[in-house]
Amino acid sequence: MLESRSKHHEQGQDKYVVPLASYSMTTRDYIVRPDATAGAMTITLPPVGECKGRFYSIFAYFANNTNTITIRPFTSTGFAGGDAEGWAGNLVLNEMGRGATFYSDGRKWQFGDKHFTSSLIAGAVNLDEVHLTMDTAGAATVDAMIVRLESAVMLGNSAGAIFAQVNYDAAAAGVSGLSYAIGAEMILPNIAGIPSGHYTCLDFELSAGNVCTWGGGTKVSYMRFATWGTQTSIDDTAFWFTLAATDLVDHLVSLNAQTIRCQIESLTAGINKTRFVVLSIAQNILDHATTVVSGSYGMRSVGTLDAGASDGVAAYFEGHTTLAAGNNFAVGAWMNIDSAPASGETRALDVGIYGVGVDLSGGALVVANFEFHADIANPPSAIYQMRFNNDGTKQPATAWFRATQGAAIAWTAGATDTATKTGDIAIVIGGTTHYIKTWDGRS
Repeated sequence: MLESRSKHHEQGQDKYVVPLASYSMTTRDYIVRPDATAGAMTITLPPVGECKGRFYSIFAYFANNTNTITIRPFTSTGFAGGDAEGWAGNLVLNEMGRGATFYSDGRKWQFGDKHFTSSLIAGAVNLDEVHLTMDTAGAATVDAMIVRLESAVMLGNSAGAIFAQVNYDAAAAGVSGLSYAIGAEMILPNIAGIPSGHYTCLDFELSAGNVCTWGGGTKVSYMRFATWGTQTSIDDTAFWFTLAATDLVDHLVSLNAQTIRCQIESLTAGINKTRFVVLSIAQNILDHATTVVSGSYGMRSVGTLDAGASDGVAAYFEGHTTLAAGNNFAVGAWMNIDSAPASGETRALDVGIYGVGVDLSGGALVVANFEFHADIANPPSAIYQMRFNNDGTKQPATAWFRATQGAAIAWTAGATDTATKTGDIAIVIGGTTHYIKTWDGRS
């Protein structure tokens, strides 16, 4: 047996063919270097069943995008791919030096493990392709390729099922268009109203057993972004991600690219929630220059306060300052009027309390509260709970304030009080009520 196998390989090493036109291989053609200088050609593999346990090397001596070399299986009988089981499609060589090494297991041609240097400047360069075509409906789980890494022991610094790298380390290297280490494209069903399914370019899943826990030194995440080497420019000018070819009006990205729509899927009763990630137009601060399309709010915060909470706010703003020169604000509210206003009021700040149909007898209501806390040993030059200023054209204000309803601030004689004080402004200082007298006219 060993002597016979030795003679077989000695004979194979001597069998070297250079076809100049289409050629059907014999079981003895172990090394084939087809030359397509004269025109396109086809190389037909020998019957797979007669080549069990043998290797065949087929690499192009010459080929280009016009004069291609097609490698196909023996096609007399058998499976859809000729006599070869699982044949995904013919190989087409369009460049000198391109090819593959084929191994027969008696029923199927195996080929892979390629390392290739390309000089092609026209057409597509694909070192390998896995193409699965489904022709029967109802398949439960379909994957064109599965790559698995399994380990029963602790591994070292790095481990992964797939590693992808594009190397432009050479000074003259680069790309004039889009370059990617991994590209994922989903071509959706070309019909109106796709009836079902969830279509995504990338799917990330984490699986943890029912006793799985991790300590403080362990990190678990769906994605990780990192740089290495000398990448000052990445820190200064790179983007975390880029959204391209999107309609910027009330779709995936909102008008002026202020929000991105996403969905939070809940496992509780199948409730999904649509949410919007708020984007800032400036670095290090939340600068949200929203264009309000049809009324509503540029920014809105609604909070529900827990019952029994001693302090609670729907939104809280706090500023810290070193009292540098100029004006400092914890909250600034400013209304710029860019065109002639229509009917109605224009307000820079609107505050209020709404409590209709609720028993309000248990506490006091304060629409606006102003407080000042300072070290009495080092008081400021002046303290104002409120300050009113008139800037710009110095147009005199119509009034210091306006009460659209007299009952909002004016005291009215009660049923047991015979004094006539209607129109007086009631103020409370330290628990004692005082009144500011009002009258019609300026004198």
